[in-house]
Amino acid sequence: MQKRFVKNILIFLFLVSSLVGIQGCVIVKPKGETKEEMQIQYIPSPQIEMSEEPIRSEKGDMIIFTPKNWFFVNLGENTPNDVIAIAVNQDYTLSLVLSSFPTNDMLDEIYNQQHLIGLANATFEKRQRKASGSLIQIGKFSTFKAGNLEFVVYKFRNRTQPVPSINAVFKSSIGQIYEINLIPMNIIGLAIPTESEMNSIFFSVLSTIRY
Repeated sequence: MQKRFVKNILIFLFLVSSLVGIQGCVIVKPKGETKEEMQIQYIPSPQIEMSEEPIRSEKGDMIIFTPKNWFFVNLGENTPNDVIAIAVNQDYTLSLVLSSFPTNDMLDEIYNQQHLIGLANATFEKRQRKASGSLIQIGKFSTFKAGNLEFVVYKFRNRTQPVPSINAVFKSSIGQIYEINLIPMNIIGLAIPTESEMNSIFFSVLSTIRY
């Protein structure tokens, strides 16, 4: 039974990886205005218990902690090049995907003009193209801070997804761009966490990030 659950997770995450992956894909400079939330909000301390072992980026410029008792999934050769880690909760109702992608001239131009808001808009537009326009952005891009660290957060869902995924974009001191995405799943028929519960988990994770 456990093996079947894990197999289902692998299949699901492989399918949603097209909504996560950036590396190797062309990002076209987004047109028009971004839906920016001007108010800067501050991230509180973790509201849930977190693991004691951090995930460290290969370049050593970022660490992040996952919620306690979440486990990591290895897609093997099916793992997109840009994905650093995939963690899943014990109920198989949420997955947390951490990915990164290097900057290029186009992203540098976007960042210089619009900062993290521009990068977040570019990642969403890229997802939208890969999803053939089927994604719906929920609300606006919002800027959050934890100390001197800054993140741009936005939510999106497809037309059949009852609870939106939550995504954050940030850029390390050496110029590496990172994304973290919390995705609701329905694999074994258990109730998906509410949007409020997902917010608590997501911002608890964000509050542990150091870069």
